Amino acid sequence: MEPVPFILLLTLVRFLPSFLLFFIVFSKYLKYSKKATVLAFLFVVLIKSLEYYLLKHPLGKFVPQSRLILSILILIMSIVLFHKMINLNIYKLIFALLFINAYSDNIIYISELIIILAYPLHLQHLILNLPHALLSSFLFLFINIAATLPVFYLLVRKVLNPMLDETYPSVYWKYIFIIPIVFYFIFRLVIYPGYSTLTIVASHKSLFLELFWFFSSFLCLFIVLFMLKQSDHTHQLEKKYQLLDMQIEMQKIQYQNMQQAMENFQRYKHDFRHHAIVIHTLLYEKNYKKLESYLQTLPIFQIDDIPCLCENTTIDSILRHYYEFAKNHHIQTSFQVSLSENVPIPANDLCVIFGNLLENAVEACLEIPEQERFIKVICKPYKGILTLHVQNSYDGHLSIEHEHFHSTKHEGKAIGIASVKQIVNKNNGVYKFEYTENTFSVSILLNHKNQFN
Repeated sequence: MEPVPFILLLTLVRFLPSFLLFFIVFSKYLKYSKKATVLAFLFVVLIKSLEYYLLKHPLGKFVPQSRLILSILILIMSIVLFHKMINLNIYKLIFALLFINAYSDNIIYISELIIILAYPLHLQHLILNLPHALLSSFLFLFINIAATLPVFYLLVRKVLNPMLDETYPSVYWKYIFIIPIVFYFIFRLVIYPGYSTLTIVASHKSLFLELFWFFSSFLCLFIVLFMLKQSDHTHQLEKKYQLLDMQIEMQKIQYQNMQQAMENFQRYKHDFRHHAIVIHTLLYEKNYKKLESYLQTLPIFQIDDIPCLCENTTIDSILRHYYEFAKNHHIQTSFQVSLSENVPIPANDLCVIFGNLLENAVEACLEIPEQERFIKVICKPYKGILTLHVQNSYDGHLSIEHEHFHSTKHEGKAIGIASVKQIVNKNNGVYKFEYTENTFSVSILLNHKNQFN
């Protein structure tokens, strides 16, 4: 049996690709410092070394499929450990961890196959023992990593990471994480039949099968991710179209109000000559009391009874819509919005943020008595950063799980809040949700390379 230090060092070398991919995929989601995360990873390496050691121990040979059982237990423990240390949806986390594990398994197995096939049979006992095993493993691992990691790095950055970054709560993640789990068991039971006893029967046929499995399995995973990405992209387009429809509807209502006001003004202008005759007569007779009474009966027409709330016409139409809605439902409003037409944040993104936050605010206000309803909106640029603060009253009931708000209108996460988070992240911003027993507030900072005017 190999000495423990050798087993630890060999296991560390074998898990170098996992270590590299781990930080490529999860570096932005760490809850704790990188030092603490490295220690956690080394702890997993230690456990994997213990697995190898126990399997080599005479007692391990009495347990059928002992390595498979240990591997499953270690995987479950790793998922629990990383779930505590990584701020990521559990289904995404399992998918990503099994993705990294599959890459590591395949690279190690291919390296071992190449080592065995590269040496004559009578020398294989040398290369499988200290120190040849370490040198050979390191050499062939380095070659395999150098050949495959750059490609996988690009695929991870272009496909996997963007999907992990998506804040929209896609229901498909609850199902697609099963795919790498199936690959996990196929590898251990079919591709590497001697996995439970570390017995490798090397042949050129087995190497070809492993290489085929390596590329086909990862191709399948990336195709699934690409299809999921396209599905989410389609959903985002649908949301944008819904938002555009809402803007068009708001502008239609605004146009109808302006048209009605203009018609009233034209009617008032037509009738004013009759009023002018009466006013002139009362003035000529110096009957000021009757004149005052008559003036009080005249209707006062305005072209638009809703004031301009924002210089940005797109956002102004949204603010006017919810201002009128709030007014009709006895919700006190305070809108202090300073946005010009050339604000460097895309108009669609601003519409998503203002539309969702105001929609949630008015819906929350409708659940409480009229005298308690209020909405406050403050938005202004400050040193190249757009600040937005929305506060409203609500009934004190919230459904929150793992820092995600759940909808009160349907099962699952609140899509509106998820959309706002996604837009904020897209524009290099930050968000903060605060709530008390009767008030809910959202603070957002949006950054941009251009300065706000």
